[in-house]
Amino acid sequence: MHSLHILPPRPLSLILYFLDEGNRLNLRLVCKELEETISLTDLNVCGAPTLTIVSNCVGKFQFLTANRFRFSIEDNDSSRFELLRIRRRLFKKMITHTVNIRYINYNKIQVSYVESLLGDIEFHELWIDVEKYEFNPNLLDFVRKHANKEVKLIMYGFRLDGETLLSLPRLRQLSVVKVIIDQNQITGNDDLFLSLLRRRHIYMDIPVHPLTPQTLLEAIEIVASSPQEQFVTLHVPSDFIVLFIEFFGQRRIGDEFEEQSNADKDFEVELFEKDPYDVAMGACWPTESFTLHYR
Repeated sequence: MHSLHILPPRPLSLILYFLDEGNRLNLRLVCKELEETISLTDLNVCGAPTLTIVSNCVGKFQFLTANRFRFSIEDNDSSRFELLRIRRRLFKKMITHTVNIRYINYNKIQVSYVESLLGDIEFHELWIDVEKYEFNPNLLDFVRKHANKEVKLIMYGFRLDGETLLSLPRLRQLSVVKVIIDQNQITGNDDLFLSLLRRRHIYMDIPVHPLTPQTLLEAIEIVASSPQEQFVTLHVPSDFIVLFIEFFGQRRIGDEFEEQSNADKDFEVELFEKDPYDVAMGACWPTESFTLHYR
């Protein structure tokens, strides 16, 4: 009689493709040989193909996918070690589209542990949300290891550090949210701002204050000359928008811009009203959002 446990891991992985975690656990109990074989198979995350690793506000550490594995443990060393042991016994490699890592305190939980938990994983996108107090420089090494992936890095409450930002590889998204303002902030540092643009991050959202219309023009030229997709969001003072537009021979009338006879026609401007949400989040200057469409 033939048995599942004599199959090589790859064919068995295909047979178990749609098996949920409960049945995968039960199958391990059939015999010792099958238990060992299951631990060598691959787990394919179907449906919404995202693996989420998160440490939440009620002291739980969670390792979960949308429709398969949902492990929620106490956020302590012994429980995390047990989770790693369970993961190794259930599959060798996970195959998914996105890995989403949120709110891990990397000064408490080492980046190496997260890497061990991921194991020999195949994925395409890496999303990381990190608060300032959670940050450890080893996290950036982890990001660099996956520079060939589509990486989204969202940093909350950071003191903007040019050296750190410039050390990052080209990312799918680089956002700095709820910025702590001090003398070291990127605000007003045109050279640093332009250097970040030249890194060709596909989407970049960092609060900056370009000092001159010429700087903003150079920023547009950098984005326009990019051989790859690049989208940059800027929030600047309202009066700066007027100065920038006048630099190109246009004038503002209400929420529109009128082209003067000698105006350069290489771009279009679309102006949006001030976002009340920006004010609620503590914006410290009168800002309006605008989009520049380079032709």
